[in-house]
Amino acid sequence: MVDESDYSSWEDYLDEKDEDNEMYRVPLFDGRAGMVARARLPAKHFDIFAEVSTVCGEGAVLSASGPRDYLWFGLIDDNIVLRWDAGSGPLDLRAGKVRTDGRTRISIRRYRKDAVLKLESSTLTGSSPGRMSSLDLDPFIYVGHPPDNATRWNGTGSLSGFVGCVHRLRVSGRDVIPPSRGLPLTAHGLRPCTPHNLARLVCP
Repeated sequence: MVDESDYSSWEDYLDEKDEDNEMYRVPLFDGRAGMVARARLPAKHFDIFAEVSTVCGEGAVLSASGPRDYLWFGLIDDNIVLRWDAGSGPLDLRAGKVRTDGRTRISIRRYRKDAVLKLESSTLTGSSPGRMSSLDLDPFIYVGHPPDNATRWNGTGSLSGFVGCVHRLRVSGRDVIPPSRGLPLTAHGLRPCTPHNLARLVCP
């Protein structure tokens, strides 16, 4: 459970040293690091855009969870994977392998039971089973290390968080990386995305 008293807004970091500002503008994740933004994904629809530099082919980029429903977006076996369950069974989309020698752009669009997952020029569509079409999620978006209940329910419990740099993350019209002004967030283990820090990363 997230303690809301731990949250600060993005303005709280603006007066800190430049290295800290850069850490939030282009954060590096090592598989254990994570960022949590206090924001709610709409129940019926959402869109996500991410631009990442991938070091390892396993790990969660973004996830959210509720009492029973969940959303998970990340990498499994070097493939971009989108999973969610609104209560009638999971949807699992795999779009193809990501680049490890540069930046990769990923976009996701969901409306009720239908989803579009786009990796560069490759596009994949799918629909979740059953009648349920609303995701009941808590108002927290996890970047990097995911919440325990999301990994337990979607079968990714052995996977770590994302390993690499997130250059851009936009969720339903709001920037999460770099954070938009006033976005409540907390983070642990982040470092700036620099060549030095990248060279020190080790896959879990």
